[in-house]
Amino acid sequence: MNLGNKTQQVGDNIRYREERPDDWLVNGEVLTSVTATIVGSVTAAVTSPTIDGSNRSFHYFVTSPTLGDNFNVVFCQNTSRGQVRYDHVGFLIVNNAG
Repeated sequence: MNLGNKTQQVGDNIRYREERPDDWLVNGEVLTSVTATIVGSVTAAVTSPTIDGSNRSFHYFVTSPTLGDNFNVVFCQNTSRGQVRYDHVGFLIVNNAG
């Protein structure tokens, strides 16, 4: 599932939060792990996603992007009931000069 597209400026270190739609996780089911993989040859990095206190959403940072980077981050999410789901977010890195 495409979780959306984000635009970030060169040099920014931004924390993003992704919430899980309730129609995917059943009552009582929670996230147990989330990993991130950048698709593309870029200088940007993604921190290891951290599951929030609700265990139904997660956050991560995108750091060190270069002007013109255009890439996807694919998240592999595992749940307490053994489900595995892959979602992605698209990123475009733009100039931060006023």
